[in-house]
Amino acid sequence: MSIARLMRMGAAGEAPATYAFVASSTSTNLATITVPVDAQSGDIAILFDTTATGVAAYPSGWTGIYQEDGTFETSVSYRVLGSGDAGSTVTGHTDTAYSVKIMLVFRPSTAIATVTPSSVNSSGTQGALPPQQSIVVASPPALVLGMIRAYQAEPFVNETFWDGEIAETYNGVSVKAYYEIQNDVATNRTITA
Repeated sequence: MSIARLMRMGAAGEAPATYAFVASSTSTNLATITVPVDAQSGDIAILFDTTATGVAAYPSGWTGIYQEDGTFETSVSYRVLGSGDAGSTVTGHTDTAYSVKIMLVFRPSTAIATVTPSSVNSSGTQGALPPQQSIVVASPPALVLGMIRAYQAEPFVNETFWDGEIAETYNGVSVKAYYEIQNDVATNRTITA
């Protein structure tokens, strides 16, 4: 399964914001994940949450981007963090048999007024690689996000433009989350597994 996402963030002031990666956290075999202690109020946290049983759900207080119920349940959500969120635990999917969670935290240079997920693409396939996916980036700044998961195999994407990759494996389920920060130039992306 590959999930390609573009997150467009609107700045509160006149000048557009830029973004920097702050930290990540992972958890396995748990219903919860911890917000990285380096996070601050105003940061944007993205949660990739997958499990093999149960029902896909968004954590309380988080905004959903994508949800899939199938062989694996997956949800992707975000939250603009507030004071006291750093180091706190977030409850995601409560079934933990094949649970893998990855959280990415990004810091805007100016306060965020809006978050607009766009160019949301997904393709769930079983026993085969997902088809190529395209992400249209209209203008910077933007976060391009990707996720791929596999059971009893190593998931990967072929592209090398990513600024970072975070991986976690539990009970045969491997998940990788990828991100690219486009602060200055908008570049459309094509992703293949």
